[in-house]
Amino acid sequence: QEGQQDGSRGCQRRHRPGVIAANHHGSPHLQHARAADPIADHLERECGVKAGLHGEHERFGRINISYFFARRILRIWPLYFFALGVLSICSFLIQGEAPDWPRLAGMALFVENFSAFATGRYAPLFAGFHLWSISLEEQFYLVVPIITALLIQLRPRSGFVLLALLWVFSIAVRSAFIRLGVSNPGVWVMPVARMEPFMIGFAV
Repeated sequence: QEGQQDGSRGCQRRHRPGVIAANHHGSPHLQHARAADPIADHLERECGVKAGLHGEHERFGRINISYFFARRILRIWPLYFFALGVLSICSFLIQGEAPDWPRLAGMALFVENFSAFATGRYAPLFAGFHLWSISLEEQFYLVVPIITALLIQLRPRSGFVLLALLWVFSIAVRSAFIRLGVSNPGVWVMPVARMEPFMIGFAV
């Protein structure tokens, strides 16, 4: 309910820049194509991504892109950067060593999953090895409006076929990584190799 209210508020101004207008004809598929967060489920519940986008289009026939990104920034970034600061201090006080500054910069720029892929290891940050998933999550949010707008224009069956093809593509990429000898955690931290949770989120 909170997510639906949040999505509704994002559509109060219908004629502002950054808004995707969608014809209501052929749009029922959006009811089944909600944006879900597959990595940090507690953040998904707080942000209400699925309910927000669904509520906006269902009530107003459009999605306010700029408001969508503003919600993501205001609800995730403050806590995330606060956690980075705390964990960096803990790394120094508990582990007795300064943080890996290049990796910390990668976290701040939301590209830590690419760093994990390139180095074959998680960031050596005290209790922060899992934060690569936030980078993946933020990268996913960049394409949510695009995929949602595309699904709106498709018939439900065509939309599910598209999501299934992307799922198969993701599995194929991950299989190729394994055959090429890509080490853990590189196999599953890249966006193209971890698309199925996102596709399931869109489908439900």
